[in-house]
Amino acid sequence: EILIGLVGSEMCKETESKVNLFRALTNASPFSEAVNKTLSVVQIIDQPAVNDQGEPVNRYFFLCEDGAAYMSMALGVDSCVKAVRSIWGSDFVEPLQIVPCQVKTKNGHTYKFTVL
Repeated sequence: EILIGLVGSEMCKETESKVNLFRALTNASPFSEAVNKTLSVVQIIDQPAVNDQGEPVNRYFFLCEDGAAYMSMALGVDSCVKAVRSIWGSDFVEPLQIVPCQVKTKNGHTYKFTVL
């Protein structure tokens, strides 16, 4: 079980909870699989990563109330997460309803999300 409003090691005190979180992160579905679906997000976790061009980026994991997890390294998602955190903070009192979408850019496509 993933608890709302807790981050990192504070999120999971018990070994079983840590194993469940590890499984959620390592088995997260691509953000593209959630396009146009409403997600009830209880936590957003980020970790440093490197994109295909060798540039440092943030990898975001969206942990959902139903136990699903989605992952994205898209710059559009990065901007949206920063906006969410500036408004709601990092800890959600209740799940945040988001809808991922794909947008066309001059370099192809990227992902972002809207908040309901």
